[in-house]
Amino acid sequence: MLNKSFLKFQIALALVPVSMMLGSCGNNDLKMVEKFGLEAAKLEAANDQVSTDIYNSCVRTASWFSQGDFKSRVKMQEQLKVCDEMYRPNSERANTAGSVLVGYVRSVGELAAQDPSGFNEKYTTIAAALKSLEVKTSTGTAKIDDNAINSGLKIANFLTNLILRDFQRSNLKAAIVCTDEYIQPYANGLASFFDQSYVNYLLDSEIDKISEHYGFYGGRLNTVVNGFYDNSGDPQVFASLQEQQMELEQKERAEIDKVIDKKKDGAAYVTIIRKTAEFHTKLKRIFNDNKEQLSPQQKSECEKYFARETGSINAQPSAFLNQEINPSELAQVREVTKEYISQVSPLLAVFDEKSEKSTNK
Repeated sequence: MLNKSFLKFQIALALVPVSMMLGSCGNNDLKMVEKFGLEAAKLEAANDQVSTDIYNSCVRTASWFSQGDFKSRVKMQEQLKVCDEMYRPNSERANTAGSVLVGYVRSVGELAAQDPSGFNEKYTTIAAALKSLEVKTSTGTAKIDDNAINSGLKIANFLTNLILRDFQRSNLKAAIVCTDEYIQPYANGLASFFDQSYVNYLLDSEIDKISEHYGFYGGRLNTVVNGFYDNSGDPQVFASLQEQQMELEQKERAEIDKVIDKKKDGAAYVTIIRKTAEFHTKLKRIFNDNKEQLSPQQKSECEKYFARETGSINAQPSAFLNQEINPSELAQVREVTKEYISQVSPLLAVFDEKSEKSTNK
């Protein structure tokens, strides 16, 4: 997995160095930058929580196999083995996959960092994780498609080249403009993977197993209750059995509600990924004179920094890869950033709260 210190999301996207670079940070701008930085920091908690629960959900589901007899406990042990062999490594790979996108966001904001080394060494790890990531579902296998994998590797390699070439803040425009065509398919593939494999398969399977578990004991209890009713048994015993029925139903609802909460969290994370990609595209348009497509010359310049061999790149950056951000662009960045913050803040808040509770335990 990627080095955690590299993937700490403590700095905002381009807005932080952009504002400081132009020397135009008023009090409101500083507050917005600070808030963006705080929201960006919560992405790590969201990625960690959802990817970790891929394995945890499998384990929880396995625990519901046990019904107090030897045969069911054997089934539980078999399922736990599946969790360890398939879902534990895929949980870690999913974390790496999510970290590519949020790590990119963090790193673009720190292109001028004094100690950005090491990303290129993790290229092979990223590639292996993305290519090996696949989780079985009811309709087959959920994985990140080849186009999205290629896009993720492009993002990682582009950032490697930028860092190795010691680029500064004036290259933020190029970083955003060049990578957007890869950010979009990667974000879509990542969001689809979590949606299909986790939200709409693993957690649904967990709910089904909970219902099956309580249905087993509830069925036994119903048989006893109906027998007492038909044979006019002791009213007190009958009332006690009915109370046990209600308690069993309440426990089932409580367990299912826990999983539904996780489904909401997973869906929120999927939405955050997609909103982040939308935000990135808006920035791309701002930095590309409100144009959707790049010119052939721009694409040619970008491809130099998608090259695998960083040593082949010319020493001096081109004018395209060395542009300052003007006041008009900055004003537009402020507006789309405010919009992005308002959209993702409520979604990220739940992850921040749960991360704090987990830390305080």
